[in-house]
Amino acid sequence: MMHVELEGLLKNELAAMLFYFVRKRRDWGFTLTALNERLNSYAWPGNYRPPTFTSGALEVGTKDGKCKKGCHVHMTAGDMLVFARHSIDVMLPLIKDPQDPCWQAWILHVSYVRLLMQHEISDEEVQQLDELIYLHQEAFLDHDKEYGSRLWKPKNHFASHFPTDILNFGPVRNYWCMRFEALNLMMKLFAASGTFRNVCGRVADMWTVRLAHERDKCTKGTRSAAQNLDLHPVARTYWSGTPSAWADPTIMALFTQSPRLPSITLTWVSRLLFLGSEYVAGASWIAFDHADKSSRMLGYIPKHAIFEIDGRYYMLIHTYPHGVDVAFKLTSTTVLDSYVAPKFLVCLDSPKVSKVTPLWPSFYQHTAGKAVYRFVPLL
Repeated sequence: MMHVELEGLLKNELAAMLFYFVRKRRDWGFTLTALNERLNSYAWPGNYRPPTFTSGALEVGTKDGKCKKGCHVHMTAGDMLVFARHSIDVMLPLIKDPQDPCWQAWILHVSYVRLLMQHEISDEEVQQLDELIYLHQEAFLDHDKEYGSRLWKPKNHFASHFPTDILNFGPVRNYWCMRFEALNLMMKLFAASGTFRNVCGRVADMWTVRLAHERDKCTKGTRSAAQNLDLHPVARTYWSGTPSAWADPTIMALFTQSPRLPSITLTWVSRLLFLGSEYVAGASWIAFDHADKSSRMLGYIPKHAIFEIDGRYYMLIHTYPHGVDVAFKLTSTTVLDSYVAPKFLVCLDSPKVSKVTPLWPSFYQHTAGKAVYRFVPLL
């Protein structure tokens, strides 16, 4: 996944597409300056922004006016992953013709990369992945004026093996090289900071010192080693039959599940890290399936909606209609101003809930009494 897509196909196609837009779509007003302004103004998750684009291979091509075969963008694999997942909403205001073949090919490419990034993937989604890869490669080869066989690489063929790899070994992110490559970079920095008289000894000493420093920080409590992070926990006890301004009636209904309990103690959580994903009360959106796959739901997590009871974490979410933006294959929803969101209580480790996906609201538009949201999955 890392070398085929993040260090290969995505970088190559993105550079070719940007070259095409800058050189051949000047009537759009598409420039690297305008694209960099979009990068700077976009609300990136965690305030992490990929580096801006510079000229070079993106503006200098061959004598016949095509991009160079080895064109690429100067991004790390992590930068490319973040940009690719948000690229549609970042670049869309600059695209004057959404039916442009290069843009349509990029949408197909990003669509199947999103499936590859999932922690869990069903048989139906593996089939969908296979179809998207085929459609993307077909669109890539058909657009011979800019892409075609001239830019076709062995990695394009390797990408067609992703569905079979998933059937044999599971989701590809479980065995990619991202963390190993990051550790290799650290070791190279250790070696480069020495005199090269004893490289192995230098690397071993620096690694030992770093581990000791990290363990010392954990011991002092400056770094949380636990999976759950409570920034502002507030423990409150609620008595059965006693109304409370803090607790929502849906939460208080937990008493009916355990009628013998005279009281129940909730620990309110403002920020939760669960299975590698972060949920922030008052800001986060999620999509999840019922265990029986009967329906898929979309929910917003308001303030005072994440709490813990006896080691189990619950969310009281406001549910919205779940839809998919056909043009961009992204989760979306459209609601009227009069819509009153039903409340739904979710236990994160409940067998009744499966495939919880955190979402990032990447697009919002309010017109004529209705609001349109579009989301990028944060996996």
